[in-house]
Amino acid sequence: MNQATAQHLIDDFGERSPGALALARLLSLAARVEPELMRKMRLALVPAVDASAEADLWFSPLVESYSLLALVLAPEVVELLRQELAGEPALLRAAWEVIQEMHRNAPPAIQLEEEVTWLALSAEPDRAERIEHLLLSALAALRTDPSGGVAHWLARALPLLPQSARTSAVAQLLEMSVAGLMNLEFRLPTELDGAVLHQWLPFVLPPDLPELAVGLYFTATGVEFGDPAAPHAHSITLPRTDPLFVRLTWEEAGEPHTEFVRFLPGEPCSVALQASVVELENAYGERWELALHVQLASTLRPQYSTTRTVYSLFAGIDDYPSPLRPLHGCVNDVQQMVAFLRERITGEPFQFVPHVFLNEAATKQAVTSALRDMAQQATARDLFLFYFCGYGSQAHALPRLASLTPGGWDETLVCYDSRQPGGWDLTDRELSALLARFTEADCPVTVVLDCSHRGPETRPTPASGDSIRRAPREERRRAERIFLSFASGEEFTAVAAERLAKALAANGYELVPGVDELQPGVDWQRLLSTAADSADSAVVLLSPRSLASELVLNEIELLVERRQRDPGFLLLPIVLPGFNLAEDPASLHRAAVGDSHRHRERRYHPLAPDARKRNAAQRETTAILGSNIRPASPDHRLPAKRGRLRTCL
Repeated sequence: MNQATAQHLIDDFGERSPGALALARLLSLAARVEPELMRKMRLALVPAVDASAEADLWFSPLVESYSLLALVLAPEVVELLRQELAGEPALLRAAWEVIQEMHRNAPPAIQLEEEVTWLALSAEPDRAERIEHLLLSALAALRTDPSGGVAHWLARALPLLPQSARTSAVAQLLEMSVAGLMNLEFRLPTELDGAVLHQWLPFVLPPDLPELAVGLYFTATGVEFGDPAAPHAHSITLPRTDPLFVRLTWEEAGEPHTEFVRFLPGEPCSVALQASVVELENAYGERWELALHVQLASTLRPQYSTTRTVYSLFAGIDDYPSPLRPLHGCVNDVQQMVAFLRERITGEPFQFVPHVFLNEAATKQAVTSALRDMAQQATARDLFLFYFCGYGSQAHALPRLASLTPGGWDETLVCYDSRQPGGWDLTDRELSALLARFTEADCPVTVVLDCSHRGPETRPTPASGDSIRRAPREERRRAERIFLSFASGEEFTAVAAERLAKALAANGYELVPGVDELQPGVDWQRLLSTAADSADSAVVLLSPRSLASELVLNEIELLVERRQRDPGFLLLPIVLPGFNLAEDPASLHRAAVGDSHRHRERRYHPLAPDARKRNAAQRETTAILGSNIRPASPDHRLPAKRGRLRTCL
């Protein structure tokens, strides 16, 4: 049916039954129309129309399909009726309020579709942001359950959305994802800018998408993609999208340049540039560096780099804020050490990469964040050096760990903000857990601590004009920080989590800030990692939805890794009604004390009687609402594989 036919049907039906047409216009917002919704809409907004209008509409040519339970209007008719309804804002809002009330217990997918439709037709000031948020929730649900009912629902619902919602970037990406999952062909939207695709594709594409080897080599005018078997070509792998997609970045005359390239397999594609080093990034976030080196030798064989990166973190603090006394020489020591190593570590195969934090830059957050970032990049070929020059001290150990530390004190490094309100020392246990990230990658670690944790009483005193680098003990007692993990979108789980959080706070525990609300482009995996590292213990509420939540599974993996790095880290899973122990993630098995099913059962603690069971439609779409997972930033979307490609002239 085309629009002209649909308009003819509407006009003809309006002449025969104007009351029924007015009712149809109000109901065009609904994804499906039940008898009770039709009756409520008529009585609330068109009370002058009698009950015969309901029957006229039910069996009218405007209806695509109907049953005893509900009807669905024809898509072409719906689009025209919605355009008419959008011209009456007050009536539009009134119709939405009726639908919202009558469908408050409808499956989440139905509620999401109707809210997006209303927002797209309304003049709400924040409608674009709210539509994006709702569609992102659908995108997160699709990624969580790519083979389930979410894809089939989206395949039906997306074409029915108003034009303004259908053409948004997220909607186009959703449409591409659904088509790819159902047809195994990921056709990139031609209307979307390359920068938008670059930001979203790592989040949208499935990890098992077939890949294609593509050749890459320098030419006289730039670089060219072609046959990987061609002479002097280097091979990179690209996800098999249609067309292929890659980002190139380089510098010319000190100015950065970026170009997003789309090309079809088998077709040569060239990019004009004047640079000797080009970085490439595919749709998954995997990166390569192509470097051109001029040699006098006549050989043209490719040479691959075997660079070993020496990652290093230097922290030197002289100007400690009050109440600590300033030190002298720490900054100079760090600068001298960096200069010495920079002079000694030159040429292949080593590359010296120092991260230097001096005085006010050497905060605890800055130091720990840099350690996490470098550990993520380090490999078995690399080396890592940690050099700290400043105060050493001691702080009270957590009460449950006091018996495991000498005298109940932790050895600490005093960062610039450690003794300020809200600041704390970097304990030996925290530092050990961070350095364990390097050893997990088989990267050798060297630690140099130019400070004093404990000084004998016979050492010179500050009064004599000569002092040792030892700060007074930290007498404050820090509350134990708890990481609380649970799946959102379930009322029972949310209530349980809220009650538990209040009980923990009432007993002197501090909850680690979560990642419930993320802005677009935020690296949520990095935030999770930071939160897990800053916690002393964790409580995981396991509900039926936990295993379907990518966010919860990521939290569990990070918490298990934290426990493996730090034996003092406490990980306590609590099972909620309806959770199947047989589907317990392998990560929790590794975290459990004891391997038998009986032991695992004993360490779970039921909180309440069985929750109400949901019907099939709700189970199919329960992951859609309440999900705030957003794509990561362009620089840290996925764990990127990096390679170096070199060619010689």
